[in-house]
Parts: sequence; structure tokens; C-alpha cells
Amino acid sequence: MKKKSIAVLSIVFILLFIFILNINKDNNYYEKNILTFENDNLEKTSKDEKVTEICNKIKSMDITIKESPMNLSNETHMLYKQAYLDILKNKIPSSYNDNPYIKDIGIHAPEKFEDYFDDRHHVSFYYYDLDGDGLPELGLDNGFDVSIIKYYPDINKFNMIYAGMSTYQTILGTGQIWHHDGLHAGHVRDLYITLNGDGKWVTSVEFEEYFPEPGLKLDDYYYVSINGNEEIGMGEEIFRELITPFLELKKNAIPAMSMEEIFGELL
Repeated sequence: MKKKSIAVLSIVFILLFIFILNINKDNNYYEKNILTFENDNLEKTSKDEKVTEICNKIKSMDITIKESPMNLSNETHMLYKQAYLDILKNKIPSSYNDNPYIKDIGIHAPEKFEDYFDDRHHVSFYYYDLDGDGLPELGLDNGFDVSIIKYYPDINKFNMIYAGMSTYQTILGTGQIWHHDGLHAGHVRDLYITLNGDGKWVTSVEFEEYFPEPGLKLDDYYYVSINGNEEIGMGEEIFRELITPFLELKKNAIPAMSMEEIFGELL
């Protein structure tokens, strides 16, 4: 009888022990899922806040074409136009010792001035104040490169103050360039490039849209970043809302000019 009682008690203890383990297991599972749920909510809240912040920053930007006025006399305009014409003719050197003339500085400029009139080159020009100093620069788009050159009358030389690939880039206005890299390596990339207060060209806003291979799922397919900071993923509707004003900029960019429009009687 005594042995039977001990056996019953042993079974009771074993069952009680199993019961307590199951309770702890359930509690751990519950706590784990609660924590996961809370972390997911925190991540979602943090992401939503970042999306809201980037939306507010972009919507507060002045997204319009800038065209700085040039209040110059006709004589001053003629001085700059003659200088830029001489630069294209390889008569005025750059300040680069190793690459003295425009044909040498790596922007696919024609060797001979006459080649600018050859339809194979398709060169477009921009005679505007492109850096905001009230004086004219000369922008060139030759189908390979977009470049901006600046003439310095006091030393009778020029510098290239911007160079990019015209396959991707368009001069928009004073201190404004648009970069569009179409579907490449599974994504589309657009950059709004501006000239900052230190005279440096910087990427102010970057847009990226991803098109992954079939079966590959991403957390987000649309990303935006400002001033080179963290890329923030978002939904397509918000992304389209943010990028649309910049696409309108390209439609309203300052017009390119022909050689004849700029230099006229000097040719």
C-alpha cells in the first residue's frame, strides 16, 4: 500500500512538472510574440515618421527652374561671346597645364572648329548664367558629355566647372542639372543635382525605382534620399507624388541654343 502511494505521488509530481513546463513554454511564446509585435510596430512607426519627414522636406523645396539674370552691357556680352568663340576655336587655353585647350580636356570637343557645324556632332549650347554669379557661362551638350565652361577675363583662360554624361543628364537652369539613368541593372535612377553655396555640384535628391527579377521580393520598390542621406523606402503613390515636380522641371528646362543664335555676326 505504501509503495502504491509513493508511485501515485511520483506520477502526480511528474504530471505537475510537465504542466509547469508547458505553462512556461506558453508564456515564453506569448512574450516572444508580444515583443515581435511591438518591435514590428516600432519599426513601422519609425519608417512612417521617416517617410513623413522626407515628404515635408521635399515639399518645402523651391522646385522651379532658376534663370539668373545677366544685367550686362552689350559690350560685355560681346566680350564673353568672342571669348567663348575663341575657346571653341582652341585659341584661348584652359588653366589646366596638361590639357590646354577645349579639344584636350576630355569632353569629346571637335578637333577643328568647323566640325561644330557637322551634323554628326549635334552640339547644343547654353549661353546663360549657369552658376549664379551674374556672368555668362557656356554649356555644351554634344551627345556624349554635358559640360559647363567658365571664362575668366582677368587671366584670359577658362575652366570646366561641370562635366557629366549627356546620355543621362540635362541642364535645367542656373545651378540645376537632371540625371536620368533608365532601366539599368534592375532599377531606374533619377538625380536632382544642384550647385551649393560652396560652389560644389551635389545630389540634392535621389529617386530609385526597382524592378527585381521574377520571384525576387523586396521590402520596398521605391526609395528617396536627400543630400546623400539614408534612402527611405515608400509606397508607389507617395513616390510618384514626390518625383512628379522634378519631372516637370525637365519639361520646362532652359532651351538649348544653336551656334548662330549665340554668336551671330561673330561667326
